[in-house]
Amino acid sequence: MFYELLVALNFDVKRVSARVYDQNGSYGKEFDHLAIIVSINNTEYISDVGFGDFTFEPLRLEMNKLQKDEREEYVIDKWDDMYFRVNKIKNAQPQPVYIFSLIRREFREFKEMSVYHQTSPESHFTSKRLISLPTENGRITITGNQLKITELEFTTETEIKSELEFDTYLLNSFNIEK
Repeated sequence: MFYELLVALNFDVKRVSARVYDQNGSYGKEFDHLAIIVSINNTEYISDVGFGDFTFEPLRLEMNKLQKDEREEYVIDKWDDMYFRVNKIKNAQPQPVYIFSLIRREFREFKEMSVYHQTSPESHFTSKRLISLPTENGRITITGNQLKITELEFTTETEIKSELEFDTYLLNSFNIEK
């Protein structure tokens, strides 16, 4: 939808395929994630409003240059001949987020992976609850039965012990009523 909004506002945009880095040290399949490249005054940016804990601002497609938003630091580098890599800086070290190519993609190309993420028992989206909301100073996330609140550089994690407790956090933290 964000892509369609940018098109309606006459921005020069294209959809690109991103492959998300996983805990096993590899990248997901092609079309695992959709990101957007926006060109403004001959400068390209990667804009990604659908990736949970990510930047609040688009990242310039500038190689090996530290880029800061309100909460984090990022670097984009060349991963191989075809892909660029977005890295989040943690403890002064780059941590891979995902790789992407600059090939323009059609929305329909993402269908197979979209169905997988919505229906497969192997997808992390179907195997546990996942709710995330950026805040002014951090993020609130429920993953499975864990509530994680990050404020500036401090993180607290709380185990959710019952459905009643989950419903309370859902209402108080996300303004969602079941």
